[in-house]
Amino acid sequence: MIIVNSKNEGLNLAIFNLLREYFPSRESSRDKDIFVDIDDKLVIKLNIDDKKIILNEKFSINDKTKIKKHILLSLFSNIEIKNDYGVLTGIRPTKLVRKLLLENSIQKTKVILIDDYLISKEKVDELIDIVEVENNMFSKKRSNISLYFHIPFCPSICSYCSFTTYKSDREKMDLYVDNLIKEFSSVDKKVIPSSIYIGGGTPTELDLYNLERLLREINNKFDANCEYTVECGRPDTISNEKLDLLKHYGVNRISINPQTMNDETLKKIGRTHSVDDIIKAYELARKRNFIINMDLIVGLPDEDQDDICNSLSKIIELEPENITVHSLAIKNGSRLFKENKFYSTRDSFDIVKEIMSDNGYYPYYLYRQKRMVDSGENIGFSKKGFECLYNSIIIEEVESILGFGVSASSKILNRNNNKFKQYLNFKDLITYNNRVEEDILNKNILLEEL
Repeated sequence: MIIVNSKNEGLNLAIFNLLREYFPSRESSRDKDIFVDIDDKLVIKLNIDDKKIILNEKFSINDKTKIKKHILLSLFSNIEIKNDYGVLTGIRPTKLVRKLLLENSIQKTKVILIDDYLISKEKVDELIDIVEVENNMFSKKRSNISLYFHIPFCPSICSYCSFTTYKSDREKMDLYVDNLIKEFSSVDKKVIPSSIYIGGGTPTELDLYNLERLLREINNKFDANCEYTVECGRPDTISNEKLDLLKHYGVNRISINPQTMNDETLKKIGRTHSVDDIIKAYELARKRNFIINMDLIVGLPDEDQDDICNSLSKIIELEPENITVHSLAIKNGSRLFKENKFYSTRDSFDIVKEIMSDNGYYPYYLYRQKRMVDSGENIGFSKKGFECLYNSIIIEEVESILGFGVSASSKILNRNNNKFKQYLNFKDLITYNNRVEEDILNKNILLEEL
C-alpha cells in the first residue's frame, strides 16, 4: 500500500500518483507498504522495503514538480528511471509542452522537460513534434466550439470497458433519443461547430429509425459542414443502410475499432464478432470514401508481441487513414480489473511506433490514463493531412466543447482568463431520462459564458 502523509492534500495526491506510476502493484498491496512522511519543515522521509530515505532539500509546498523530482532521484539513484515521462502523471503531457513552448524557445523547452521533469530525450522530441502538428491543425479551425453526442448502447460490454454503456433495448433507445434530441434542440445560442463527434458506446448500435432521426435533427439544429465523426466501433453494428445514412447526413469520418485482429482474443474480451467481420465492415465503409480510424489495444489478455505485430500488420494492410494505438488501462469498473490479466507493453509499443513510421503514419495526438500497463500512453497516428481535429481539441483543451447525452461533459472556455467552466450531465440512463430538463437548464446557464 502507498501511504503519503502531509498537511497538504494536493501534495499528498501528487506524490501518491507518482509512486503509483512506478510501483503499480503497491497501490492496494498490504504486505509491501511504501510510506512517505512530510513534516512542517518539508523534510521528506521515505520508507520502502525497509530502505529509509530522508530528503532535507529546501522545498516550497507549492513546488510539487521539484519535490517529485527529488523523490524519484532518491529512489533511482543507482539505476535508470524506466519511465519516459519522469515526474509527469497527468493525462495531457502535450498541454504542458504547449505552455512551455509559448514561453520559451524549443531548445530551452527541451532543457526544462529533461532537467526539471526528468522526461527522456526521445519522449521530449516526440511530444514537441506532436504539439507542432496540432498547432498547425488548430490554426485552421473555423470556430471555437465543438459538439459531442453520447450514445450509451453496445451489443455487448468488453472486459476492459468502464464507460457508461448499456446493452441494446429498442424501448430504451426510443426514449433516450427523444431526450437527447430535446436536450440539444434546446440550446439557446447559435452554434457553428469546428467539429462534431458522435461517440459511445457504439452509436451505430442504434436502429435505422433512431439513427436517422438523430442525424436529421443534428443537421436541423447545427451547421454540420465541418469535420463530422461517428464511432461505428463494433463491426457487427455496421450495415450498408447505416453507412448510407451517415453519408447522406454529411458524416465524413468513422471509426471501426477491432482492438485486436486475433479471433481468440476477441472472444476473451467479450466481442461478438470475428476478424473476418472487421474486414467486411471496413470494405463496406471504404466504398463510401469515409476517412477511417481503426483502434488497437496493446496489452490485452494473453497477447504477446507477435500477436500485436500481427494485428497491426493486418490493420495496415487495409490502409485506414488513422490508426489509434492504446496501452491497456486497467479501469476500476471493468471486468479485466478484477481478473488482473494483461501483457507487458513496453517493448511492444516501441516496435509499434517503428512499424507505423515505416508505413507512413506519424503521431498527431497523445494522452495517458491512470493505471496504464507499464505507465504507457495512447497515440493517434495519421497519414499526412488526415488528422482528426476533434481528438486533438478534446485532449489539448483549446476550445469549448458542448456535450449532450448521458454522462456527457460540457466545458466552456473563458478566453479572458483561459479557464474552463464545466458541467457534467447525469451519469446513468434512468436519471438522465427523468431529469433531462435540469441538464438543459444548467447547460444554457453555462453557455452564458460564451
